[in-house]
Amino acid sequence: MGAELSALTAAAEKPVPRVSCEIDESDRAPPPRCVTPPRTPPRATMKDVTIKRPPRQRPAKAPGYLHRKRSEAKSFLRVSLRRWARSVGAWSLDAFRLRGYARNRRRIAGQHWEAPFFWDVGDWKSVRERPFRARVAGPAFERGGHAFNIDLYPGGFREDGKASVGAYLRYTGDRPCLELRLRLSVVDQRGGPDVAWRSGLALLGATARLDQGVVTNWGSARLVPRVWLAAGSGHPGLVVDDCVRFRVDVMILGERRVDVNPLGGLALPLAREVVGAPITPVKRRSIVSPMKGRAR
Repeated sequence: MGAELSALTAAAEKPVPRVSCEIDESDRAPPPRCVTPPRTPPRATMKDVTIKRPPRQRPAKAPGYLHRKRSEAKSFLRVSLRRWARSVGAWSLDAFRLRGYARNRRRIAGQHWEAPFFWDVGDWKSVRERPFRARVAGPAFERGGHAFNIDLYPGGFREDGKASVGAYLRYTGDRPCLELRLRLSVVDQRGGPDVAWRSGLALLGATARLDQGVVTNWGSARLVPRVWLAAGSGHPGLVVDDCVRFRVDVMILGERRVDVNPLGGLALPLAREVVGAPITPVKRRSIVSPMKGRAR
């Protein structure tokens, strides 16, 4: 009995292989098969990762009362200074304009418009067929002891005024510089409103001194569109009995001293671009302009 117990004990102490056999007692069962349990995958080695914590921050707080008032004061001061600068600039500009206006008003306070001069251009059907920049010289007349005449361009004078009639007042006297104001208009002979153009202060002289703003003529290259002269679209037109009447008003303000400048004729091309009319140079020589051709 003791020998059997020792044999059983020795058998129990022996290691049991990790193999399990399943046996089916049925006659038709397949031969026993061995099933090996799956191995546990080895654990991946994890390195120690140091987590960086953000620095200690102050908790967000709503702006305090003093902070809000300080910001409002800064914004108010900035906006106020900006508005003040704009108002001062506008006031300075207005004062500058009013100063010039008052000065000019004082100068012309004792002056008056001379008697108007009328020029009736007859045979308008043939005159209006004149080519571009073809000049029609009007009769000479005197106002305020100074001689003038009208230069008419029925076919236009400038590139931007080919569809209009241009008219210029030319000074034919011998004074070096004459300061005046002028007004050119086309008279509606049927009693309607005139088509007028009025200039500011103009300096006219016997010779052009462009460095001092003195020219020989002054006017408008687009006095009246040619379509306004002919009847059409319910308008009777400004031509009556094949005649167009032009009117010139002159206000003589006085004479101005002009210094002789021998280089005045070199600025002729630039002045022709500004004035838009032929100007008599200081010296009678042809000066080529890149835009308007040769000086007349």
